[in-house]
Amino acid sequence: AGMQQVVGDSLPKYNAQIDLENFNLGKMLQQEEQIGYISLSASAIGEGLELDVMNADITADVKSLELMGYEYRDAKVNGTIADQAFLGEITMDDDAIAFTFKGKAGLDIDHPEHNFNLDITYLDLQELNLYDQELKFAGNIAGNFTGNDLRSMNGHIAVTGATVAARDQLLTLDSIELLATSIEGKYDWKLRSPVVDANYRGTASATVGIPMLVNHFNYYFNRQAYREADTLGSQQFDFDVSIHDNMDVLPFFVSGLNE
Repeated sequence: AGMQQVVGDSLPKYNAQIDLENFNLGKMLQQEEQIGYISLSASAIGEGLELDVMNADITADVKSLELMGYEYRDAKVNGTIADQAFLGEITMDDDAIAFTFKGKAGLDIDHPEHNFNLDITYLDLQELNLYDQELKFAGNIAGNFTGNDLRSMNGHIAVTGATVAARDQLLTLDSIELLATSIEGKYDWKLRSPVVDANYRGTASATVGIPMLVNHFNYYFNRQAYREADTLGSQQFDFDVSIHDNMDVLPFFVSGLNE
């Protein structure tokens, strides 16, 4: 590792090169159960060490990274970190995951902004130890939204040309779209897909309102799953779903439905 730092201005300037070979990243981060060793070569040229003032060009060649019991290989990063966001390209060509990310990924914890295109050539969730059954995916994901989770999402996500493989079956989905407006006290979601259309409007996020609604119905239809402490309280929401399974794909997601 090497670093040249220019001092004199209000923000430190640097030209850094880092080379790691089988470095125990998990031990350094005190997360050895999830993270293992890493090998990479990376460089950063810019100014500012804190994220809110950082403006730097970065490149990285990640030869290997152990994560959740799987060793990822051959990832490349080329872009800029500025205005609390990454703008550039990330690629990976691994046996279990291959993709190209182009665009903007927000790094601001409070108000991240994202605008990207993610082309997934191949993704094997079981091989990556992210799912306990066979589940593979390929397709394109385009996102233009703000927010750091589904509860605070504002914007649009579209999945096109998707192919899903599970239980020795192959499914092709033309398009899935989610349009979300999330403002404190007002939440509006619209989901469109070849299988189901759904609309949600309420005073609570759909991630809160829909589970509450399911639990409310469990009181009448599935007492074993009902949680007595649950209450709809003062929350108000409308939720409607239209199933139009023209492609006969529901049995793909719900095992035994066609029996």
